[in-house]
Amino acid sequence: MKKRTLIILSIVTVAFLIVAGFIAKAVTGSNGEKEAAYDTYTIKPESPIKVTGKVSPEAIKTYQNNKQLGEFVSVQVNEGQRVVQGTPLINYQADPEKRNQLSRQVQESEAKGNQAEINQARKQLNQYDSQVSDSIYASFNGIVSNIKKTNVGEGEPILKLISDDPQIKTTVSEYDLNKITVGDHVNVTVTSTGKKGKGKIKSISELPTSYEQEVSGNSQAAMSGAQSSGAGEGEAQATLNTSNPTEHQPSGGDDGASSKYTVMIGDLDFDVRNGFSVEAEIPLDTIKFPSSVLTKDDYVYVVDKDHTVHKRKIKYDKNNGDLILKKGLKKGDVLIKNPDSDLQDGKKVEVSS
Repeated sequence: MKKRTLIILSIVTVAFLIVAGFIAKAVTGSNGEKEAAYDTYTIKPESPIKVTGKVSPEAIKTYQNNKQLGEFVSVQVNEGQRVVQGTPLINYQADPEKRNQLSRQVQESEAKGNQAEINQARKQLNQYDSQVSDSIYASFNGIVSNIKKTNVGEGEPILKLISDDPQIKTTVSEYDLNKITVGDHVNVTVTSTGKKGKGKIKSISELPTSYEQEVSGNSQAAMSGAQSSGAGEGEAQATLNTSNPTEHQPSGGDDGASSKYTVMIGDLDFDVRNGFSVEAEIPLDTIKFPSSVLTKDDYVYVVDKDHTVHKRKIKYDKNNGDLILKKGLKKGDVLIKNPDSDLQDGKKVEVSS
């Protein structure tokens, strides 16, 4: 009797294990394997644009001997001296009666009440004052250099004023142009010293560098031609032709080459000598992502830290085959790649590590 009972118990146990095995297969799959894990893509900003360039002053002004103001007497500053805008730089033996005469002409015109004469007299006085200011005083904050104190002929340089606002001139390609804007921050490294700092994009040229080179070359040619024909046409006409050249239908360079645009970087927060080479990175806020994360109706599935997916509608643009995010995601979001019909909002999934 005991032997028969043992046999029955054994049969029941085997049957239970077989049934349990079928149940496990029904839950985990016909082969008993785990559900396949989904591949994912993590949202991250686009890599920064890397450029190179050289440091140069924002402006260099050459002060020349202007005998219309009077005889050049002396320089009122020293070599290497840092000055602020409005500082007197050069001393002329000017005739004070000249300005008094122009001022009296304004008063006489105002007394007559002739508006045309008044305007003309004021214009002449303003031009004289402007010429004095432009030839004597510092036009901007800067450093004085290349002083010549004696034997300075008419129109010859007396000194240079170098702006103390350094900037970096560089270029970006047409493929990166729409990714940057004036005011963007730039990370700068001085090539020779490794010194690091920051700056901002101050300007982006409207025309590519190929146009600038072509216009410059044609302007020089036009000036040369105008000067050679100036004797026959008169000095005034020759000056007019060379001062404001017009370039019709410029070609813009080689059709097969990509265009480059000049970018000026300023507001540097560190000291650097003019002429030094630098490397710079322009961080980008744009986010690109692959089309493989999209569903047919332009939704994506975002996976949270608990491996739960959340269906989300996004907006994007297309640029040169890339998908550029406009709205709906943020940096660090993890997306399901190649979403299938089994995915549902709120479902827990396995993802590849």
